[in-house]
Amino acid sequence: MTRVAVTGATGFVAKHLINRLIHDGMDVTAISRNGTGRNDVRDIVVDFCDVDMLRRALKNTNVVVHLAARAHCLAEAGSTHEIEARYYSANTLTTEILAEAAKLEGVNRLVLMSSIGVNGNRTNGKAFSVNDVPDPIDPYAKSKWLAEKVLAKVLEGSKTDYVILRPPLIYGPNCPGNFDRLLNLTYKAPLLPLGGVCSPRTFIGIDNLVDAIVVASEAKNISGRTFLISDASNLNVGTILKLISKGFGRGDWRILNLPPALLGFFAKFSGRGKAWEKLTASLEVDSSDFRIATGWYPPVESDIGVIKMARCFLSKTKSFC
Repeated sequence: MTRVAVTGATGFVAKHLINRLIHDGMDVTAISRNGTGRNDVRDIVVDFCDVDMLRRALKNTNVVVHLAARAHCLAEAGSTHEIEARYYSANTLTTEILAEAAKLEGVNRLVLMSSIGVNGNRTNGKAFSVNDVPDPIDPYAKSKWLAEKVLAKVLEGSKTDYVILRPPLIYGPNCPGNFDRLLNLTYKAPLLPLGGVCSPRTFIGIDNLVDAIVVASEAKNISGRTFLISDASNLNVGTILKLISKGFGRGDWRILNLPPALLGFFAKFSGRGKAWEKLTASLEVDSSDFRIATGWYPPVESDIGVIKMARCFLSKTKSFC
């Protein structure tokens, strides 16, 4: 039986991944700072700065999936230097220490969850590809780019190989962050004037992401490579809102197609210009390299995944989640 260790085991992605691994008959070690409370895994609490503690947690492990990270926050307190230091400590330094522990324990493969932010934060007519020169903008993305580099350095020449995955924004049942805010907005607002926001965006559903992680942990001939992963098709804000409304059992007549230029004017006038620019920016991802290298194809279509997410939000029951 393959033993897989998952770090950041209390997080959104990890919970879904662990469920999938157990379903697939894997022996799972859940590694986190506070414990998961699950009785169907080997539940281990660690200090991610303690290489000896991590070595004990990884004993006899075949694959490590490193999901533990300080997530991107909309508002960070402190100076730029302080903010960057926090991200470096949480995302870069812990990756270095985990990689060292995995190398010393002879782990076969370490899968690192990075971010599309390493490529940049928007595209202009050409999708991001793995061949792009990295251009991380914010402290989170910078720390992930540094984590990728330190991982490669620590594991160079060792028995432990690695695969790096850069996903775009993740959606799915009970997801946190921007999609959760969008669900709340659609649920509460009687009308939304954002139907005309049609800049192409590439996302990845949680079921597709988990499937890609499983493939990356097992596939041969991809050692030491970095891949962008995503859904098979693009969406845009207007389409997402209509799909969410459909999941809520509502008509999409609530999503009004007002001119984006007009909305942008009012956003800037009200001091929300940057938020508007982020909402309307294009971010396209070309994940063909991963598909060619592994034969993987996203098992869930984007529209089905978004509707499922909306139904889960509406019901708040496990039957939909």
